[in-house]
Amino acid sequence: MNQGTLLASTNYDFTYQKADFEITKATIAGITFSNDSFVYDGSVKSLSIAGTPPTGVSVSYVGNNKTEVGNYTVTATINGGNNYENNTLTALLEITKATQSISWDQTLTVGCDGVTTIQLTAKSSSGLPIVYHSSNESVAKISGNEVVLFSSGYTEITASIASNPNFIDAATVSKVLNHKLTGMVKQKWDDVLIFDNSSDEFVNWQWYKDGQAIVGAQGQYYTSPTPLNGSYMVVVKDKNGNTMETCPLVIVAGQHKGGVKVIPNPARQGTTFTIKADYPSEELKGAKIMITDITGKLYKEINQVSPEVVTQVPMVPGVYIIYLFLENGKRESVKLLVN
Repeated sequence: MNQGTLLASTNYDFTYQKADFEITKATIAGITFSNDSFVYDGSVKSLSIAGTPPTGVSVSYVGNNKTEVGNYTVTATINGGNNYENNTLTALLEITKATQSISWDQTLTVGCDGVTTIQLTAKSSSGLPIVYHSSNESVAKISGNEVVLFSSGYTEITASIASNPNFIDAATVSKVLNHKLTGMVKQKWDDVLIFDNSSDEFVNWQWYKDGQAIVGAQGQYYTSPTPLNGSYMVVVKDKNGNTMETCPLVIVAGQHKGGVKVIPNPARQGTTFTIKADYPSEELKGAKIMITDITGKLYKEINQVSPEVVTQVPMVPGVYIIYLFLENGKRESVKLLVN
């Protein structure tokens, strides 16, 4: 240091004393490093100090920048440079599991349109793949995201998401697949429906009209008190206890043509009975009626056919078959019981 230009009078002498001074590094104030928690979303999560470091101070991190669920210790190293003290701070970085859910807007009623497979459409909010399961593989099996249909009946299809460390397990979603019987309900008359039990596999029936159970209609046949008009179906049960539902048969009153029936039935031997053919007279031109016993032996042939034919009841009790043959090759038949 320069001594300057001090001047003294004749009465004083100057004595100079040497001294040193020191500037020490300062402690950095106003800097904090705190724990923080994040919900997993697939993006990188990190911690950083709070506060503005002075000029010349730098910060580096170890254990930062994490993506997966877990608890991580992050170290912030503060390099104070020439003027500030170094410092090391630690904090906890937590990434917690995210929630997820399944959305599934699909109706699983099939069988009436001829399809044999169904593409399943459930989606997860997380984007993770859906896993499906069928509770009754005799009705339908799962192949990836498809249902492969087999026999008619009901099965529960469950959609779930495989466990993943980054997500809370989602609640499963289930739907009932209804694989309907097709072609089993036929209209016999304007007021009669029949369920085809030619296989002899079915033992219980419940008829429905427009989605409502018909009280007392629990047989293979259903006779309506009024002309049929509406959507009809049957819930049936087979000998093994399997429940199935038929495809609906939509009927508009007055539109049905076809079929043959006899009145009365049973009929008493030696009396008369009426054969009713549910066709207009024009379609019965060239038609014929043949009546045989149960062995096929011809009892009577009628070549003049109208919508109503009155004829003699056979004299021998038993079961007879009345056949109606149309000129176009179509054939109808009905049984007559004679007692």
